[in-house]
Amino acid sequence: MKRTNTVKTRSLFLLIILIVFLLFPGCAAEKHLYGNPETGLILEYYLQKNKALKYRTENTMVQTMEVIDQKMENTMSTNLVFTAKSKGQKQNNYQVGVTIDSAYIFVLTPQGDLSPDVRSLIGKSFDMSLSRLGKEEDFTGTESIVYTLQGNTRDISLEFQTLFPNLPGRLIKTGETWITKDTIKTKESGIEVLMTFDNIHTLSGFKTVDGFECVEVSTKSLGKIQGSGQQGGVNISFDGNLEGSEIWYFAYKDGVFVKTTSDGFGAATVTVTGPQAAIIPIGTVTKTRVSIIK
Repeated sequence: MKRTNTVKTRSLFLLIILIVFLLFPGCAAEKHLYGNPETGLILEYYLQKNKALKYRTENTMVQTMEVIDQKMENTMSTNLVFTAKSKGQKQNNYQVGVTIDSAYIFVLTPQGDLSPDVRSLIGKSFDMSLSRLGKEEDFTGTESIVYTLQGNTRDISLEFQTLFPNLPGRLIKTGETWITKDTIKTKESGIEVLMTFDNIHTLSGFKTVDGFECVEVSTKSLGKIQGSGQQGGVNISFDGNLEGSEIWYFAYKDGVFVKTTSDGFGAATVTVTGPQAAIIPIGTVTKTRVSIIK
């Protein structure tokens, strides 16, 4: 009789453990829950610890300006390949190590080819935090990963501050929208720059991209750019408007960002005060592509 009670007690104890694991699967192993397209999808990043994801970013910018009745055009093209690897989680955010695998920047101005030497970036690494909804924060080590562009020193964090698309944080179905905000801050050679964006995202459909089952999202963005500081002994300030459109793909079953293509437009006025005072209108057109490398 005593043995029977012991067996029953042990069985009951194991049943309780099983129920706890079923109710709280994170206690046993983290699960990626994504819902279903009919009742609503849960879009969240899911970065498995020590699993590497490799991406390529390609960007082309054409900038036009008018100085003393002369029109000038600058073209800049960048190509960057990097590997991102999760080091685990801290306060529910992924701690991501990023390594630069290759880098190329081409700059053409009226003065000729002014492309910077970025070979020193290759092999460098830094850390960043990524929330489950795509918020990039806490960049560590980027201050030593820099390059000089037309006399201005720029660190690599600028390329990553709004790299990953922002997710809704609620169940979402086809045709529904959500709104997010982005902020980019940078300081280059005495000039502080602030860019802010309001983004409207729409889940427009589904598509298989590079072997991933993805949601297709279209985004419209409106923004502002402001900056001020001193450079070359003169005061510089500028103010302008930004707008953009983007189509991006997120593998909802895997929790992985797969691809984006975007077009951007900007118009700003630069005010120079001092011995060489001037008001310079600037227009910018950008094309960006980010894609996973399998």
